[in-house]
Amino acid sequence: MAHVRGTSREEFAALLRELKTRSGRSYGALAARLHVSTSTLHRYCNGDAVPTAYAPVEQLARLCGASPEELLELHRRWLRADATRKLSAAPPQPPAAPEPEPAPVEEPGPQPASRFARFRRRLLLPGALGASLVLLLAASAVNRDDTPAARHRGDGTNLAAGQSPRPDRSAAPAPTASARPASPSPSHGKTDKSPGGGGRSAAAKSDKRGDGRTAADPVGWTVRSHLWYAGCGHTYLIGKDPAGVPPPPVQQHADTWARTQGAVHGGQTIVEAVLSPRDGQPVVITDVHVRIAGRTAPVAWNAYDMSDGCGGALSEATYTVDLDVERPVPHPQDGFDGEHTLPLAKLPYRIADDDPLALRVEANTESYDTRWYLEVEWSRGDATGVTRIDDNGTPFRTSGYEGRPLYRFAGDAGWIKPPSD
Repeated sequence: MAHVRGTSREEFAALLRELKTRSGRSYGALAARLHVSTSTLHRYCNGDAVPTAYAPVEQLARLCGASPEELLELHRRWLRADATRKLSAAPPQPPAAPEPEPAPVEEPGPQPASRFARFRRRLLLPGALGASLVLLLAASAVNRDDTPAARHRGDGTNLAAGQSPRPDRSAAPAPTASARPASPSPSHGKTDKSPGGGGRSAAAKSDKRGDGRTAADPVGWTVRSHLWYAGCGHTYLIGKDPAGVPPPPVQQHADTWARTQGAVHGGQTIVEAVLSPRDGQPVVITDVHVRIAGRTAPVAWNAYDMSDGCGGALSEATYTVDLDVERPVPHPQDGFDGEHTLPLAKLPYRIADDDPLALRVEANTESYDTRWYLEVEWSRGDATGVTRIDDNGTPFRTSGYEGRPLYRFAGDAGWIKPPSD
C-alpha cells in the first residue's frame, strides 16, 4: 500500500484511487453499489470533496477488497481530511467583546470509575484500532451503509435498501415567526401512553402533522441507534437463556438481530442522527438536549457481550451523556487520530442541502431502565422551534445491568460466563 505525502485530503483521495484501480471496477459500477452518483464518486477519488460520513467510505473499501490494515489506514486518513474540511468550512468568528473575569469555580473531585471506564480499559488493547463512541457534529452528504431496519426517517418510517436518507421535503411551508415551544421532561418513571404518543410529552405533541412533526418544522432527520463502541463492543440485555440466543451479529446487522431477540441496550446506547432542511432552505441548529421520558428499575435479564476484544487510540469528537443524573447534559470531547486533535464542531451550525449535520451521542446508565430522546433547537429568521429525534416514534431505551449474569460468545462453545475481570 503506497503512502502518498501531501495534504490530508490528497492522502485520503490517493488511497481511494489506489483501491478503486486495484479492484478493476468502473466508477459507474461502484457508484451504483454505493447509491451515489458517478460524478460524486469521481470527486471523492480526485480529492475534490471529502465524504462527511465514514460508512460509505468503508463500504467502498470493502467492495474494492481492502485489507484490514488498509481499512485502518483509510479510516485514519478520512478522520484527518474530514477535520480539515470542517475547519476550512467554518465562517470566521468576529472578535468577542471583553467580558468580566468569572469567579473561580471549585473543580469537582475525582469520581469512581464506572462500568464503562472499566470496559474501555479492557477494550483498549495495544496494536488494535478503536474509537470512542461519540457525538460527531459533521456534515454527511452521502448515504449510509446500514441495513434498512437500522435507518429511520424523521417521519417515523424506515428507509428501503438503496434509498437516499435525504429527508422528505414534500409539503413543509417556510415557518413564520413563532415562539419556541416548551419541552419539559416528563416525570421520572412516567411515559405518555396516549394514542400516537410514543413517549412524547404533551408539549411535544401540540400542533403536530400526521408525520409527528409540527407543521412549521423545517428540520428533517434520519437516525441509527445500534452503533457499537469501536464498532465491536456492545452489551444487550435479553430475556432468554444462553441456549436460546443466536451468535452475535456484526454491527451492520445489529438492529435486525436485536429487534428479533427483543433486546434492550445494556448500559449504553450510541445514536447517530443526520439533520438537513426538509424544504431545501438553510436552517440554523442552535442546541441539542437529552430528555428523559421515563425511568424504572433495570430489567432483570441476562447480559450478552458483543465484544471481540478490539480497541485502540483512535477517537472522534463526542458528546457523552450520563442518563442517571436528574437533568442529563451532553458533555463535549474533542477527538484524536493518534497525531492530531480533532476539534468538536460548534453550535450554532447552519445546515443546508449540501451541508447536513451528523449528531453522534453516547448515552450511559448504570442505575435505571431509561427511556429517552433527543431534542434539537433550531432557528430560521424570526422563527424558532424544537425537533424531537427518537427511535422510529418511540423513545430510545437503555438499561443498566449491574449484577446481572454476563455472557460472551466463545465459538463452538456458545455463550459462556467469562472469567472475572
